[in-house]
Parts: sequence; C-alpha cells; structure tokens
Amino acid sequence: KEGGVFMDPVSHGIVGAAIGSLSGGSLNLSNPYLVGSVIGAVIPDGDIILRLKGNYSYLKNHRGASHSLFGLAVISALLTCVLIKIYSGYNFISLMFWVFMGGLSHSLTDMLNSYGVQLFWPKTKKKFSLSLLMLVDLPLIICSILVIIYRHNIKGIYIIIACFIAYLIIRALMRFKAISLIRKNIQGKYSIIKVNILPSITGFFRWDFIVWTPDLNITGTVNIINSKVVIRDKLKKIEKDLEKKFMHSPAGKFFKEFTPIYHVECQELDRGYWVKYTDLRYYFKNNYMHHAIAYFD
Repeated sequence: KEGGVFMDPVSHGIVGAAIGSLSGGSLNLSNPYLVGSVIGAVIPDGDIILRLKGNYSYLKNHRGASHSLFGLAVISALLTCVLIKIYSGYNFISLMFWVFMGGLSHSLTDMLNSYGVQLFWPKTKKKFSLSLLMLVDLPLIICSILVIIYRHNIKGIYIIIACFIAYLIIRALMRFKAISLIRKNIQGKYSIIKVNILPSITGFFRWDFIVWTPDLNITGTVNIINSKVVIRDKLKKIEKDLEKKFMHSPAGKFFKEFTPIYHVECQELDRGYWVKYTDLRYYFKNNYMHHAIAYFD
C-alpha cells in the first residue's frame, strides 16, 4: 500500500522549461527545443500508468527503467521521432539532445531526494539517492524560474547555477548537523549501528531519521534550528532467521529492492505468520507512506 506524493510534475516541468530556455529560442510552442525539454522532463513519470495493474507493479517499477540513462536515451529518441514530424526542418540530433537534457533533469532532481533512481538500469537496479532535497523543493523551483527570466544573461545564469550549488552544499551541511544532533542525543542510550537522515516532508529545517541498533529501529525527527530531537517510534526487530526467511520471499525481495530502509514485523498465527514490511523513509499524516503485508504458511 502507498500514500502521499512524489516530486510533482509541475516542478519537473519548470526545471525542464529552464533547461529548454537555454536553447536560445522563444518561450512558446514554436520552439521545439523548449517543448521537447519540457515533455522530456515530465515523461519519465509516465510509468504511473502501471497503477492500472496495482500499486505493487507501480512501486516495483517506478523510478526504474524510465529514469535510467539507457531508458532516457530510448524515450528521447522515440519522442524526437514524433516531434520531428511536427517541427520539420530541425536537426534530429539537436532536438534529441534537448529532449534528453529535459529527461536527465528529471532523473537528477529525483536523485537529490530520498526515493532515488535506478540511474544505471539495466546494468544494476540499485537506486542512487543523495537525500538532500524535499519532494517539492521551493529553492529549486525559484532557481529554475530565474534561469528562464535571465536566460539571455550568461553572467546571470552562472550566478544562479552557483547559488543552487551553494544551496546544495548548505543542505549537505544541514544533513551533517542533523546526524551530529542525533548521535549526541542517542549515543550512550543505545548501541548505534548506523544512522539514516532524510529530508522531512513537513518542514525545511526538519529532518527525519532512522537509527539502527541491534534490537531496535528508532525513528523520529530532528530540528536543526532548535536542536530538538523527537523520537517517533522504537520498532523492535524480529529474530534474524525469521527476517532472512521473510526477506527472501517475493514480497521481501520487492521491498528490499524498493527501499534500503525498511522494518519487518510479524505475528505468529495458528497456521503460519502475518508479516508487515514498512518503508521507513517518509512519514506523513501519522503514517509511514509505503508498506506491504504478506502471509506465510
């Protein structure tokens, strides 16, 4: 089951428009580079059609092939074949370049949040994520709009790019501070194996965390302004042999592929087990956004 939202198509469209505006053409539908870049920036999420087959199929494939470099190249070539029929007289390679750049902007911005993308599919299904940006990131949108406004000012474009890079560095420093606050607050109370820090959905200065200990998965939030650490849940781990068994099931393999940050809980029934897999990355409206339930004999 899943709930909540991914980075919205409007954000991707604005970033794509910023990329396309650098082509030097006009800001209207007569500019195939702009049109191609915008469409290229939103079309990777076309895998949403897999929802028709259920959330399992959608979540298993979302941010997979359509977000990979190989997938983007194929999508860009196919989309360019269509656009070249509409905008005759334009060079195929040039048009495909701007479509691909729009698609690449989509994958890179998705990689900057905590869901990650299978950038090198089919070579590997590993999802790459930097966990720096929120799902809807206002500074990213503002920088994109400024690029569109100052598209003819090369110096201005360099300044905007430098500001965005500085913003990413600031977010990285915020992340490091959040990790330091977590360790300072929890160290000594628990034996920490590792700490995961993720941008919160609910606040710019708030970060969600998952602390892994031998017996518990501890989740919560930290505010880097007031240094307040709030523990949300202390989730007890099940026996390692049981977890290994459950994670080798089809549901377990899917969940491990979908998220590297998960918790497994189970209840013994008269015949078998009830097992719940929970993705701990995003917490919204008093609930973890993604989970799956399976029954074992």
